[in-house]
Amino acid sequence: MPVRLLIAEPAPGGHHLSSYSRYLVREARRRGWSPVLVTSPQAQGHPALEMLADEFSDELAVLQGPPVSLEQTEGVSGLVARQFRFFDWHRKAVAQASKSARIDVVMIMSFDSIDRVVALFGLPTGSLPAAGLSVGVRYHWPRFGMTAKRRRDFVDRRLFERALSNPGLKTLFVIDELYAEYAETAGGKLAGKVALIPDPGEVVCMADHSSSRESLDIAPDALVILVYGGITERKGIELLIKTVAATEGSRNVVIVLAGECSDGARRLLEGEDARRLAERGSLRVRDFFHDQQQEGEVFSAADMVWVAYSPEFLKRSAVMSQAAQAGIPCIAMAGGLIARTVAAHGFGPVLSRPCGQELLELLDKVSCQPEMLRRWSGNARAHGRTCSGKAFGEAICDRLALIDQAASGLSR
Repeated sequence: MPVRLLIAEPAPGGHHLSSYSRYLVREARRRGWSPVLVTSPQAQGHPALEMLADEFSDELAVLQGPPVSLEQTEGVSGLVARQFRFFDWHRKAVAQASKSARIDVVMIMSFDSIDRVVALFGLPTGSLPAAGLSVGVRYHWPRFGMTAKRRRDFVDRRLFERALSNPGLKTLFVIDELYAEYAETAGGKLAGKVALIPDPGEVVCMADHSSSRESLDIAPDALVILVYGGITERKGIELLIKTVAATEGSRNVVIVLAGECSDGARRLLEGEDARRLAERGSLRVRDFFHDQQQEGEVFSAADMVWVAYSPEFLKRSAVMSQAAQAGIPCIAMAGGLIARTVAAHGFGPVLSRPCGQELLELLDKVSCQPEMLRRWSGNARAHGRTCSGKAFGEAICDRLALIDQAASGLSR
């Protein structure tokens, strides 16, 4: 029997709706399932939701759940308030969707947004079996030498693992191979519930390199570095901009910032370095959400993709996976999961620290040795085949099918 799958995701920003949900729906439809997406009024009119509607049309039922504030305030109090808001949204949205359609399994696309409240009050999905996707868990990192221990790690671990112990949560999908290893070592119920899946990324509308550059008015011989997705200060753009601005045009480097900019990023782009780069044509700012065609254009024009995010950014990056799938080398920053992946699969250089001089030397080397780009590009494509949207969707649907089978057997 086809699985009647409810996908719950209130927030339109980031990759959860525009990418993760899209890959999941694509595979669910390929299997003949009946997916239903419940989202918030805040997602209505957002390009991410419109992209889903364009691809799936009447093959995906989209329900509008209750409104929810997407505001994200810094600090513990802001985190707690957001978790309670999102938990309440999931509870109401799932109940509302259950009245409109028969549901077999619920997929919570942003389990990180409710995990602490789940630990205290249980799942917001009622009696329905559920699975979740987590991309933000980090209390295990000190064990692997990724970061120093924090006071809150003990509390985070107790809350997160208590949330996972809920019998209604059948599987937690993670994209962090270190957490999968941690869970396997821990054994017991934790090992049985945690499933490692690829961190997916794809660029479906790749175009001709030369024509893409012509469309963007970028010289054929320029070294183009793409920064893609939500453009924030955490993506290390200040280092990149200051370093390239200091070259005074002696190197033909062009930075393309493609994606919606945060307020902090916009303030940075009003500074003297960014202004000087823009005047000489070395900085192109595309401050808007990119559809698949626009996305393909900027990736097709790029020589390298910048994922050398700030040292505090230790998680994986879907942009890195997109670059790999497109065969484009990445520039990473030492210390996090991005750098571990880029180094392990050899598809780009890893900066040892946020150092302008080191970056300048790298740009000089790349400009003089194009064979480096070719070698990195080949390695990127090889890695990209393992983290496609198809592989992501298949891995999740395989596990959801088992959850549905087990639930169906119990109900007989």
